[in-house]
Amino acid sequence: MRIRSFKFMIPAVIIVFVLSVNILNAVVITNIVRNHAMNEALDKNLVIAGAIGDKLSLYMEDAVRVMRASTREINKNPRDMERLRYEIDRLYENYAQFDLVFFHDQSGRLLYSNPANPQAQANYTYTDRDYFQHVMATGEVYVSRMYTSRVLKVPHFVVAAPVLDEDRKVIGVLGAGISLSNIHRVARDNKKPFNGGIRIVDAAGALMADPERNLSNEVVLVEDFAVKMNGRSTGLYTLLAEKAEGAGIMTRGGKVYYDVITYVGNLGWMIMLEQSEDVILEEVYALTDRLRGMIFGTLGVGLVIGLLLVRRITEPVKKLVSSVERLGRGEFDNSDFKDEYQNEIGDLYRAFKEMAGRLDDKMVQLEGALLRESRLQQFLNNIIMSAGSGILVASREGRVIIFNNALENITGYAKGRFLGEPVDLLYQALDVDFPRVIDEITETGRNVSDFEQRICRSNGKRIRCLVNISALRDADGSQNGFVFFFKNVENERVMEERLKRDDRISTLGRFTSSVIHEIGNPLAGLANLLEAYEEADEAERAEIIALVSKEIKDLNEIVINYLHFAGQNSPIYAVSNVQQIIYEILAILKAEIEKKNIRVVFDCQMPHPFARVDRRGIKQAFINILSNSVQAIERDGEISIGICQKDERILVAFADDGEGIPEEDREKIFDLFYSTKEAGTGLGLSIAYKIIRDHGGGISVESRPGGGSCFIISLPL
Repeated sequence: MRIRSFKFMIPAVIIVFVLSVNILNAVVITNIVRNHAMNEALDKNLVIAGAIGDKLSLYMEDAVRVMRASTREINKNPRDMERLRYEIDRLYENYAQFDLVFFHDQSGRLLYSNPANPQAQANYTYTDRDYFQHVMATGEVYVSRMYTSRVLKVPHFVVAAPVLDEDRKVIGVLGAGISLSNIHRVARDNKKPFNGGIRIVDAAGALMADPERNLSNEVVLVEDFAVKMNGRSTGLYTLLAEKAEGAGIMTRGGKVYYDVITYVGNLGWMIMLEQSEDVILEEVYALTDRLRGMIFGTLGVGLVIGLLLVRRITEPVKKLVSSVERLGRGEFDNSDFKDEYQNEIGDLYRAFKEMAGRLDDKMVQLEGALLRESRLQQFLNNIIMSAGSGILVASREGRVIIFNNALENITGYAKGRFLGEPVDLLYQALDVDFPRVIDEITETGRNVSDFEQRICRSNGKRIRCLVNISALRDADGSQNGFVFFFKNVENERVMEERLKRDDRISTLGRFTSSVIHEIGNPLAGLANLLEAYEEADEAERAEIIALVSKEIKDLNEIVINYLHFAGQNSPIYAVSNVQQIIYEILAILKAEIEKKNIRVVFDCQMPHPFARVDRRGIKQAFINILSNSVQAIERDGEISIGICQKDERILVAFADDGEGIPEEDREKIFDLFYSTKEAGTGLGLSIAYKIIRDHGGGISVESRPGGGSCFIISLPL
């Protein structure tokens, strides 16, 4: 092929142009992504550091709260050493964050600890400890600096609280040690992924967590690294003293590290999240590799376009030469020529236009048909390539014949990698077991719709997709391949999980507020009764003791109901006879039913009413619902209980002819602590609702004022 020929020049020009544009785009995009990746990584690390700080703050606040609660108990009788030892043992056994719990008297001697160390108890006083000095001087709870424990011989810090006598004077210090392993566990228990180092330093510069050191044996001070932050280079201890926050750069061991610094509440602890420059820029390096592949791909496309363009230009010339040669041999066909070029070739074609006149009409018809078919084909291709869902079509021979743009976005793979290749290669890349599903479609003749499948994208990340698989069939019904539709639902699922988490947090807040409100009234009553007890005579004191006992009983009932609602007891699921459970709860409530002269009608329409349930839990739920029905009837009423099966579920109905439930209360009856009864706690139906939902069941109520109520429980068999 000659260098100056169209066949060489046109592809060469296109390739040079495409290569230049791609190299320029690659440089610009790499710089933009580099800056974006750096800023995004630092912003994400600031969020993670803040989250770690909040978790540590809450962790320490919980420890302080526990110590305050314990000293309040001890301060009721501060001279009772048995009570003091019991409280220390209780704290050590029930609170995992405490690796040591101890008590110092006013002179700083260690009177008792768990675990015990007789040598430390005999040989040391602790007046040199900052927590002892602070608590003795101020009478306030205090979190110490880092020490090597004289009892445990390992580094930890101490949460200390005052023990007060009857005159509110400090007579000792109750302390609890928190080990570095607990701090490290809380810091690492992070839901957001982080592939760097976490360093935590207390206010005095002692390391509490470090990615490069073992801190389990002694107190280690952090090195005074130079950190470039806000345009100036500052030592780490200076930043610690100033409590400076933000992002900075540190050079250590010939490598560049990017750090973000925040602090834990009022404790003054520094949290430093550290990532090397190479880790942050991994995304940029990956993008560079993808751009290289894109450049080679577009070069190939440019070459193809150049060859097609060459063919477009040279083909008419070749055709004209061939026609002239045939004309010289007397073999010329008029249909070879059309007046469609506006150049020198067109001039030659027009010279033969007269000879082609007789076939013009047929040529027009043929061109129209070809154009309509081409447009229809292009239109269908545009629909497939522009569809919002990922579309994959595999031929009867098991090769990929369609791979649209949406599927490229979902999987991260370029269509050119798999078009024409065996579809099994794509299955392996996505890490899915579609052959099993295809075999099922082939055997049953039924398509598979909307099943959720995790697929592995080209970057290794797994995402959730809804997949539909259908068989392609010819006009005669024979199977000719398969079509797959993919919909990326990863963001939807993440949002659903976030909404569920937010809903749980909101529910916990309302639940806690309700518990505090319900417990507050009996506690206030107890306080008033105790004040009255001090001024009462012997006869009045007996009456007050009886009232105190009643208030404590009410508190105990609230706590028991709270434990039932919170699900503290682990359920034990087993196949149980639901009819037998109904008989047992009728026996339990028999006295109350007979007292109100209530008639009970029981109709079981199942020969074997068995379901897999937690017998104790479902029995409690049925008792709460039946008790509600009994309480709704003043006297001489009727309660109907029915059992039947619907599909794969067992239905249990409790109906009464009592006073009914007003419409405005019907939506609230399952809310925690909501009750229309004067003496009700509002927990019975809430507990029943939670137990039934935990079984995968459902509960509904039908009622009208004056017309009774019907509770319908649905449980899986």
